[in-house]
Amino acid sequence: MQHILHHLKEDGLAGTVMANGSMSVQNKQGEIRKKIIQNDLLDTVIALPKELFYTTSIPACIWIFAKGKETDKYRDRPKETLFIDAREHYKSIDKTQNTLKKEHIDKIANKVRAYRGEETAGEYEDEKGFCKITTTQEIAENNYIITPGRYVGIKENNEDDIPYDIKMEKLTSELREQFKKSNQLQKQIETNLERLGF
Repeated sequence: MQHILHHLKEDGLAGTVMANGSMSVQNKQGEIRKKIIQNDLLDTVIALPKELFYTTSIPACIWIFAKGKETDKYRDRPKETLFIDAREHYKSIDKTQNTLKKEHIDKIANKVRAYRGEETAGEYEDEKGFCKITTTQEIAENNYIITPGRYVGIKENNEDDIPYDIKMEKLTSELREQFKKSNQLQKQIETNLERLGF
């Protein structure tokens, strides 16, 4: 990170993929993260879905650095950082591999562009559970931990809009089905035990 920042132009942007631990680990790495934030170089943090890479299963994130946030050609945004929690935005290929589809990439990229103030991206709005603009002060109050989930909050469950009687009927039906499967499994176990002479 320090190498990237050293070579970045005074109005430059750069991004790098890091392990998730980089967002919260303390010791020397935590001190480096703290200085990056205090110097207002952290523009965006994106938490990625798990199992995206073929070479490693560890979850990763994207850090985007920006110099000259106070004189950006789109929008001045000093002391601001955009957090995006994209952990649930993926398509599963199999049990050990996920991928980002075009619509996932577009959603993330358009939020970053809107945050920066690019006209073609439309107006930016925080989206609970997905993205939020946070101040450097708020990050400092969180001990310079930059895990997006800490800032974006939890997405509201759309099922709360379902009327009580319909929701109750659905849950009762699911429970009834589980009991049925449980009884069938119990009978299979008893039959197998009898065959074995128990």
